[in-house]
Amino acid sequence: MSQPVPILDWVRSPKCLICDRKGQVLHAELHDRLHGVPGSFHLLKCEDCGLAWLDPRPADQEIRKCYPSYYTHQNLLTLQHPYSPTHRLRSTIRRLVLAHAYGYKHLWKPGPIGKLIGYMLSLIPLLRRRAAYSLEALLPHYRANGRLLDVGCGNGEILQLMQWLGWRVEGVEPDPVAAEIARKQRGVHVRVGSLFDASFDSNSFDVITMSHSIEHVPDPVSLLAECRRILTPGGTIGLSTPNLDSLGYRYHHDAWFPLEPPRHLILFTPGSLAQCIRKSGLEVQQVYTVARHVATWFMHSQHIRQTGQCAPEPTPSWAGRAFSLLEHLLLLVNPWLGEEINLIARKPIPVQ
Repeated sequence: MSQPVPILDWVRSPKCLICDRKGQVLHAELHDRLHGVPGSFHLLKCEDCGLAWLDPRPADQEIRKCYPSYYTHQNLLTLQHPYSPTHRLRSTIRRLVLAHAYGYKHLWKPGPIGKLIGYMLSLIPLLRRRAAYSLEALLPHYRANGRLLDVGCGNGEILQLMQWLGWRVEGVEPDPVAAEIARKQRGVHVRVGSLFDASFDSNSFDVITMSHSIEHVPDPVSLLAECRRILTPGGTIGLSTPNLDSLGYRYHHDAWFPLEPPRHLILFTPGSLAQCIRKSGLEVQQVYTVARHVATWFMHSQHIRQTGQCAPEPTPSWAGRAFSLLEHLLLLVNPWLGEEINLIARKPIPVQ
């Protein structure tokens, strides 16, 4: 673990950025459980909309000091190519489902029997999810010659996959180490800095994806408004972020791993995320929660509860698997208990 650099400048943020209402303390005196960045933080929550945020938070110019190292710095193995001959059956099933359910017809052009098989396979939720690389809302319906931007792209894993699937891709990543991994190992174009630093032209992208990045920015409404500006009319944004209404949070409370102070500046419920989307001028198309990463987050959270620190290398446990199974089952009763929120929104098409 790299030695953290002390944060010299903090910003107070007592009011909700959606409602402009003073937040109530949800958790006091939180500490960095991952890298040991000095300081203690309160997590405030708006009683109206459910948005939660860190107070104090690092000033914008100090945020990078909270990331002495991060999972996006890992030298990950390259994803297997979708057309890998060593996985021919799996690849065939995947292409059939992607062609039928997501419009990737260039991957597979089956006859009538193949179309029927693709339709039947896509009706199986688990198979459909696996065929979509478990990306859920982050896998867009295909657009020929479409441009896709991944905001907070990390080491470029999603960009590489989308490029394989036929998109023209580009990424934005504030961390130069992660951006360099994306460029050198995954062969994708990534700009270093924030989305605002990139200064893309208006109406530049058909799709924007954000995988666990919106919780890292101090003003998600402004970020989403910039996304709206650079999306083409009718263009979509798909994002995922931790769910403050999840079963995991309700069980672990201040030991819940995805609180991750001081890197997670904003935490959302499904309702508050939808409000941020609407306030930015985008239209919510779909919002739901999923039980992903449950076992791993459970083990981290248990370790935080016991030691005050994240587990350095969490190993699978029967308790984590049992909690994951419980969450999957409870989602059938309460669809808002999943660990992650997935949301798809659209830029409105101007009325002629």
